Amino acid sequence: MQTPSRQHHNEQAHQADRYASLIPEILWTEARYVQGLERLSALQHLLLNQAVLPADAVSEIFGNVDALLALHKQLLAQMRTTSALPRRDQDWSTAFSTLAKAPDIYVAYIANHKAQINAAVRQHAIILTTSGPPEVLQLVSDRYMIHHTFQWPYARFARYSRILKELLHEIRADEARHASLQAAAAAYHDILDRANEALTQKCLDLDVGYLLERVEDWKGLDPSTFGKLVLFQTLRCRPGARLESEAPFQVYLFESILICCKKRRHGPENPEAAPLRLKGRIFLVNIVDMGVSPGTVESPVEGGSSGRADDFDLLECWCDEFMGRQDTATEDV
Repeated sequence: MQTPSRQHHNEQAHQADRYASLIPEILWTEARYVQGLERLSALQHLLLNQAVLPADAVSEIFGNVDALLALHKQLLAQMRTTSALPRRDQDWSTAFSTLAKAPDIYVAYIANHKAQINAAVRQHAIILTTSGPPEVLQLVSDRYMIHHTFQWPYARFARYSRILKELLHEIRADEARHASLQAAAAAYHDILDRANEALTQKCLDLDVGYLLERVEDWKGLDPSTFGKLVLFQTLRCRPGARLESEAPFQVYLFESILICCKKRRHGPENPEAAPLRLKGRIFLVNIVDMGVSPGTVESPVEGGSSGRADDFDLLECWCDEFMGRQDTATEDV
């Protein structure tokens, strides 16, 4: 059995070993990320210099990649400066505070990266006509690489959460450095939360756009009065007792109304662009007020293929399932 002093010595040695391996890992992954951003920026300038795409189309694809690159060159330089100091003087809050100096850069990129992926996929055939170094062109060689390339900044930024957690654990014995890094970590998590909220809202905005383009007949409803979209889900429901009739329905929770739509199938068209039929709606009363319950159920819209009794069963089906998720969504409004 080890004595307490021997056990304490072993724990200190293990902690020192992990810290010694963690720092090179952070530096290597950051340098690799900067190299990836340099290649992505190079691809952007190849497209511009060769006039492969108009400048506005290039901007739609690459967004603020150059700003990301400048930020991470600064972060990497600060990391290298910090790691070169004696261990007792390494204050990693100085390096990670770099992220908080330009918080909107990541908020903007993360919010828009899915739209950038879609734009790159649309222009993929034209992008492939670009001439340049293979390691640069490889970033968009196929659809998988496009998704990987433009999701990488989001993934890297999210990874800092684990890196900061490990660093905080390793320096916990130094109260001053631990407190400084905790403050930098709090600022980082604030940026990440804002970015995720912006991404969620961007996706909801896209969902609204698809909805407005695809609904054939609003049956007297005015979409401009719905308010902001809070939540969207595709739910499988079975109206009435017909076991074979279970089908997916698109359910949209707005600030003032909950509506249900169903894709109209006809012909070999793209399912994502299939027209939508309005199947029902529920008007909500003060959904942002946590103390007020949903309003009364309106009669299902006319014009559907099912009978009114089945429509009411359908409303009950998707309402029960969807409203079970309302509390979480309402807290985010």
